[in-house]
Amino acid sequence: YGSLINEELSHDKDAIQSLFALAIIAAKAKENNNSLLEKLELIYQKYGHMEAKSFSFNLKNEKHLEDIKNKFKNLNFQNADLLDYNKTINGIKSDMLVYQFKDNLSWISLRPSGTEPKVKIYIHLIEKDKLIAKNKFNNLLKEIEKIMI
Repeated sequence: YGSLINEELSHDKDAIQSLFALAIIAAKAKENNNSLLEKLELIYQKYGHMEAKSFSFNLKNEKHLEDIKNKFKNLNFQNADLLDYNKTINGIKSDMLVYQFKDNLSWISLRPSGTEPKVKIYIHLIEKDKLIAKNKFNNLLKEIEKIMI
């Protein structure tokens, strides 16, 4: 998604800052006789396991976009609220639809590209248990695939 961890390093959201942060984390882990994988497992234990995916697909025309948006709005996700940013939410208006799950950690969003005839979908899910996270993620992905026709 791009990160801007420290604007003193760079004014652009890109992977360079993430690599810099990862190098610092790796150095600290080594000082404590840990590996990056051990550090990652500690993060999972504290914050949960994350499953995420982003993908896009080409639009045939403007009507195709509206059809996809309507299908997305009619998906049935338990424990999730649909936020329509086409209506102003918290002073923000954007061409984006988001299912925000009740845990406030997991979400699915749909938005058209601003520069290409494409729709972009993002899935972000966090669960304490890795197997539960994978299973829930796969179920969400199956629902999303229904609208990608």
